[in-house]
Amino acid sequence: MNKTRLNWTLEETRAALILYHMIPFGSISANNPRIIEFAKSIGRTSASVSMKLSNFARFDPALQQRGVAGLTHGSKLDEKVWNEFEIKPEEFILKGEAALAKLQGKNLKEIVEKELADNGIILPKGSERKAMVTKRVNQEFFRKRLLISYGHKCCITGMSVGRMLVASHIIPWSDKNYTHKRTDPRNGLLLNSLHNQAFDTGLITVTPDYTVKASEYIKSLPPNDMTKAWLIDIDGQKITLPNKYLPDEECLRYHNERIFINTAQMAKLS
Repeated sequence: MNKTRLNWTLEETRAALILYHMIPFGSISANNPRIIEFAKSIGRTSASVSMKLSNFARFDPALQQRGVAGLTHGSKLDEKVWNEFEIKPEEFILKGEAALAKLQGKNLKEIVEKELADNGIILPKGSERKAMVTKRVNQEFFRKRLLISYGHKCCITGMSVGRMLVASHIIPWSDKNYTHKRTDPRNGLLLNSLHNQAFDTGLITVTPDYTVKASEYIKSLPPNDMTKAWLIDIDGQKITLPNKYLPDEECLRYHNERIFINTAQMAKLS
């Protein structure tokens, strides 16, 4: 006798949406190890979880731009949860990651706090502690999405050493006028550590047509092989585009105009 499976709960659906963003669309299948693991944790078949993730795809604008459609059916809860994510992404990511951890028998808060403490970060109490945990969870989610989107390779050099790769924000996390862009992968580039630092400090930028541009400040430095090889030679080079989440033109213009060291700023640095 078959046991009727209960409908998906809100917690399960939130966790499933987090999982959806951690798996390339082309890898969503009942045979995916991450899907199998999640299915076991909630007492469902991997086929049902795979279908649930495919249902989310129909709301995904990044896939719609590529003409890719998910399954056309699904529940109202799927749409509700997707809208939660779109409207308040930072808040949703924390809830979704916590739900995913709980369903797998883990405590997200304890995991993150231990990770921060192991890295020598002193944790305050109260609201500051919660804000620090929330920021860490959101930044890690942002990083994972960029790693998947760029195939775990730096978009300038192709470097694939994981420890050297940084999920670089185009518009800085600290800009309070753009908090809605903080976890948006279109506000990110996957860069190696050196080029991330150069990008963050305005020594290089990426133009809206996805071309790397080296600042005149870099070009004015005394010539040496390493400066040329690492920074000057990439001037005019196109970045390798991601398989999902193309860098947003508004974000790139922001970086070009506000962070990149232009000719007018050269005098301040000389």
